[in-house]
Amino acid sequence: MKSIVYSYIILLFVASLFIQPPLAAQSPVCYTSNVMTQYWQKHPKLEANFNKENQTRIHSFTTLGTWAEKTNVASYIIPVVVHIMHNNGPENIKDEQIFSQIEVLNEDFGRYGQGYNTHVDGADSRIRFCLASKDPQGNSTNGISRELYLQTDSFNLDMDIEMKRQSIWDSKRYLNIWIVNNIDSSPTGSHILAYSYYPSGSAGQPHDGVVIRYDYFGREGVLADPNLNGWATTHEVGHYLNLFHIWGDGGCSQDDEVEDTPKCDGPYFSPYPNCPKPTQCDQVRMIENYMDYSADKCMNLLTKGQVLRMHEAIFNYRSTLVSAENIAFTGCDKVDTNTNISITKAIDLYPNPVQNRIIVNLNQPGVQVLSIAIYNLLGQSVIFLEKRNPNTGPFTLDLQTLNEGMYIFRVSVDEELLNQKIRINR
Repeated sequence: MKSIVYSYIILLFVASLFIQPPLAAQSPVCYTSNVMTQYWQKHPKLEANFNKENQTRIHSFTTLGTWAEKTNVASYIIPVVVHIMHNNGPENIKDEQIFSQIEVLNEDFGRYGQGYNTHVDGADSRIRFCLASKDPQGNSTNGISRELYLQTDSFNLDMDIEMKRQSIWDSKRYLNIWIVNNIDSSPTGSHILAYSYYPSGSAGQPHDGVVIRYDYFGREGVLADPNLNGWATTHEVGHYLNLFHIWGDGGCSQDDEVEDTPKCDGPYFSPYPNCPKPTQCDQVRMIENYMDYSADKCMNLLTKGQVLRMHEAIFNYRSTLVSAENIAFTGCDKVDTNTNISITKAIDLYPNPVQNRIIVNLNQPGVQVLSIAIYNLLGQSVIFLEKRNPNTGPFTLDLQTLNEGMYIFRVSVDEELLNQKIRINR
């Protein structure tokens, strides 16, 4: 088993000039390792515990995999609250932009829609996300909290703690995500877009959660680049669930402690649309992994090993968060279809967005009745079909008669249901 050596990269962007495509120094990056370094400087005992836990618990992954497969939970649902920390500027984004990010998280962690892939090591994490419908006092909410906040021009750890202390919801019960105007705007500052905390020593604490710039959140609305697909939040939630950058924040001698992600050498910004995959450390770099720094549209992958590592983090640090009691407490036991929670693994639907035809892949043998109903957002049924004793495997459904827009795709496999939002783009 490969060991972790946390020698975080100093002057990350200067070093990256030697290995990146042109303009890599302008590329947006994650600040998690820097934040953790600052945090551990204040709490050195927590750093020692972190290193010890991540070196020992990795050995339990085989057992954990067995445990994860035997659990009866179809999906681990994580309740979310999004705090909009604004000063009546562009950072006060619309609800629709927030909804789009929740869709992206569910697709990326669920291996469908934008997150669909055929990679041999790709996996559905069975982790899903729900905007809370109850706040900590039991009042109704849409999972979005807007607060006036005058942000300073530079980032430091004290600012982070102060901002969160005045706004956080119980981090044992909610994944807190803070939307801010900027993180580092100093003249020589890097293009920092987001950061998070690893769960060891931070789970359930007043600083636990994700911070991200407003113009990198979601896939529609006020975005820094029209090609953004919501990758940044997926990446940071990966850190929140104990995933490291795939290069292990070092060179070929360092690692992310996941067996099925190939070793690679430092950060790399694979550009869209070519999405080149360099050979590093005698292996082809997995640029499509959400824990790399590739362009959003180059990414669609979490591996089986990363899924096991996240399950381990849930088991050891965030079990209360996903408990049935907490799902009811936060109102996520009655999940809206907008969250794309799948309660069955019997069906895959792809691609999403779709142009004219969608592939329905039946993974479960012995199905007696397969029913498909598509509804527009007015609740009107626009397509219905039923197959009795269907064959397993994929078949194509023609959607050319439908107009562009959003639809609800409801699949019934015997007595189980899958509700998924699909988008038709032409």
